[in-house]
Amino acid sequence: MSSYSQSTVIKHYGVNQGLPSSETYFVTQDSKGYLWIATDAGVVKYDGYQFKTYTTADGLPDNTVFKIHEDKYGRVWFSSYSGRFAYYSHNTDSVYSIKANEKLTSIVKTLPIDFVFDSKDTLYVSVDRKGYIKIYPPNYEIVKSYQYITNCFYLKQIEKNIFLYGKNYLHELPTSPTIPLVFDNLNDLSLRHIDSSTQIKSYGGATSLANLNNKIIVSTGINLFEIKNNQFHRFKRTNSKFDTISSVITVNIDYQNRLWLNTLGKGVYLNSLNGEKTDLSFLSGMSVTSTFQDNAKGLWFSTLEDGLFYIPTLEFKFYNKENGVSADKIFALTKQNNTLICLASDYQFNDIDLNNFSITHRKNIDNSSFWNIKSFENIYVVCGSPAYIVESSKKTTIPIYFKNKESKQFLRMKDVENFDTENLLGCEYGSLFLINKKTGLATCLVDNLPTIFSICKVGNDIYLGTKTGVYKYTKKKLMFLGDSLPLLKSRIDDILYVNNQLFIATKGNGVLLYDGSNAIARYTEREGLASNMAKFLTTDSDSNVWVGTNRGISRLKKIDRNHYKVNTINLSEGLISSEINQLLVHDSLLFFATNKGLGQLNIKQAFNEGVVIPTYIEDLSINSVKYNYDTLLFLNHHQNFVQISYKGINVKSEGRILYKYRLEGLDSSWTYTKNTFVQFTTLPPGNYKFIVYALNAEGQTSSSPAQINFKINSPFWQTWWFYVILLSFVFLLTYLIYKKRVQFIKKQEQEKTEINKRISESELKALRAQMNPHFMFNAINSIQNFVLKNDSKSAQKYLTKFARLIRSVLENSKHELVWLNKEVEALELYVELEALRASFSFDYEFILEDNLSAENLFIPPMIIQPYIENAILHGIIPLSERRGMLSVKFSKEGTVLTCIIDDNGIGRKKAKEIRERKQLSHQSMGMSVTQDRIDILNQQNHNLLTKVVVIDKEIDNGSLGTTVEITINIKNSQND
Repeated sequence: MSSYSQSTVIKHYGVNQGLPSSETYFVTQDSKGYLWIATDAGVVKYDGYQFKTYTTADGLPDNTVFKIHEDKYGRVWFSSYSGRFAYYSHNTDSVYSIKANEKLTSIVKTLPIDFVFDSKDTLYVSVDRKGYIKIYPPNYEIVKSYQYITNCFYLKQIEKNIFLYGKNYLHELPTSPTIPLVFDNLNDLSLRHIDSSTQIKSYGGATSLANLNNKIIVSTGINLFEIKNNQFHRFKRTNSKFDTISSVITVNIDYQNRLWLNTLGKGVYLNSLNGEKTDLSFLSGMSVTSTFQDNAKGLWFSTLEDGLFYIPTLEFKFYNKENGVSADKIFALTKQNNTLICLASDYQFNDIDLNNFSITHRKNIDNSSFWNIKSFENIYVVCGSPAYIVESSKKTTIPIYFKNKESKQFLRMKDVENFDTENLLGCEYGSLFLINKKTGLATCLVDNLPTIFSICKVGNDIYLGTKTGVYKYTKKKLMFLGDSLPLLKSRIDDILYVNNQLFIATKGNGVLLYDGSNAIARYTEREGLASNMAKFLTTDSDSNVWVGTNRGISRLKKIDRNHYKVNTINLSEGLISSEINQLLVHDSLLFFATNKGLGQLNIKQAFNEGVVIPTYIEDLSINSVKYNYDTLLFLNHHQNFVQISYKGINVKSEGRILYKYRLEGLDSSWTYTKNTFVQFTTLPPGNYKFIVYALNAEGQTSSSPAQINFKINSPFWQTWWFYVILLSFVFLLTYLIYKKRVQFIKKQEQEKTEINKRISESELKALRAQMNPHFMFNAINSIQNFVLKNDSKSAQKYLTKFARLIRSVLENSKHELVWLNKEVEALELYVELEALRASFSFDYEFILEDNLSAENLFIPPMIIQPYIENAILHGIIPLSERRGMLSVKFSKEGTVLTCIIDDNGIGRKKAKEIRERKQLSHQSMGMSVTQDRIDILNQQNHNLLTKVVVIDKEIDNGSLGTTVEITINIKNSQND
């Protein structure tokens, strides 16, 4: 039996991992979660994914940086070897030197040791053997120097107090006097205002201060003191490994009030502050310059020789070939009584006493191979080639076999399960056997199945996990559950019955929660499972289910009957290996078998629940051009190729972070990914909000998301104002086309009207031309008649009147409308000539009513004359039995002029008979021409409508003449 110590997982980050130098001086973490490392080749920022180095090329005044502190504004400050300062801004990802650097170069001739800020943002800088300086905000340009005792060169801020201390002195700034550190005796130091002792020098002076529960811890390099009642009380060393001659460079107290002693060349030691003994020490042979505990309780150590070291947690331990177990690869685990039995790859049993964790190695029988082990009361079964039963009390082995034609054939079992007090269930390839616990004799229950990997008995039901899915064996009946539930068709590596439910570990579909008929829930990587390749299941006393996968360990913590919360542990959390072979719970400890050793963790402290991962946007590119994303962006429609880089800051994750994001305005559901960037191509116009969360190992999201708001404007041809303009334009265009069309039609109508008017005028002129020759022909005939009768006097008189009439007719023919009095005058001349030609055989009269202003009224010329002519020639002239009488009367009512032509002639009937007899030799054209003129005039001008009504005055088959009534809409002037 050998006693071995457990080891802790320590990760190393050196030059090969991205650090610019192996010489590191200081490590800290800012409020955003970034880790900062001071080196002699620049300052380094670590985000869990990669190390980014800032040098003089990026704005540092000096590449050798000793100390790093963050101010209350989130700026990260650096002090350099040259005494100059710079700070980093997250907003611009840039380093800026302060204005006082030129002055500091001349003031700081020795090494700047440390710096702090007071409540007014004043920068205090301690200088080796030179006291300290103050640099004043806001521009950090004004510098004041304060000279103190040469051995004071350290600064420390504890709450609101700033302490300056050194090899002999502790001084509180800015008002307290210098206080020397003086020994009263070998154990205690007191604060005195005199420097009367040199004993302090033998202890190295005050080299470091730390704050513990409002108490000041002072390191003198070798010894530790606590200030109590203005006295320095020596701390007792609680770490047995700590060497009294070890030189303590610095001391640090972590968030859990653990004191870390960083030594020169001797590593780092944990010194218990509560008096408990401890033997924890790490990095033997290294010079540790600082220890820092991050926000996830991980410990970081900066060294002078080999970069940075990291312990994710002190709660995880491991055993490998170097510290106890016979081989690194552990196949399987079981517990018998108070002993943990591990099967190693060298085919040895490793028995670990769970009381003192001593380890005993023993070989397997015949050095045969094995791959699984399970305990049942006072026996345990080794599944291998061959498989056998071990009775714990007797230490005897019983091989498991079945009879094949009277010969024994040993089983090569994969899994085993308890059946009852006398029998076991075991599987070999595709066969299920019932095995007698005392004899090892196996009886085949089922064969010719796909390879069986796991067996789970629930009451009378036996569930078999095979390479093609789950089978259920009940009362000698076999049922394939994959037929009713396709998820049960994949390879099944383990089945666990707990909380009256089946948990089924699949190879590719995660873990299924099955109630015997339906899959109630499914847990995959999306829900936080370490991997969808689930290999092994076990449970603890709280009915939580632990899942071993190829990428870590997950816990399904019971919320209610059908709901479990997923927590995950992986390499970044402190596992020695992420490939888990088997799990075993013992009290509050979880043991896990891996290919790199046996791991152990405390299940009560396994998860940092509540520690969420902050998420930040790192870059926004639109059409490959970087943009500022702090405010709402307004983009053109063609700026629709958007790439967003984001990052969750978790320095222990090593980049293994799951994110969920959504682009509101495009997506309604969340997308899960491990990528740290996303691209959106050809986004349509709209309002968008990109939201991204980082999920920690417990599935908790960031307390607040990282987000970007932007708006892609519609192209101008899709905007409302464009539609308004377009509609207005279309309307205007339609209106213009309509108006143009109307104008065109009007123009056509006008042209047509003009043409028609010209045609009408031509027709009127032609009609007038037809009428005038007709009248002149009759008049000339009358003159000729006078001449033939040798009546020269009458001929002369007639000719004179005829000349006047001709002149009047020609004058009136020039106009469409003529004065009424002019027309009456011409009519009187015409009637007088006709009377003269008829030897005054009829009487005539022209009557104009008194209210008629003939000189102000217009009528069409030569409209009335044909009717008068017709009355004379065809009504009165043929009259023989009485003297003819012609009456022409004009009256006006409103705008209507009425002309009544009344004769006492022979009437139209008798005149028609006469015309019919004379048709061959004469045809009168005056009436037809006049009627055509009236029709044309009525078409041209609706305001001058002319109507003609003829009334026959007949009695007793005789005729008293004819009355013609002509009505004309008159105008008062020619412009009306």
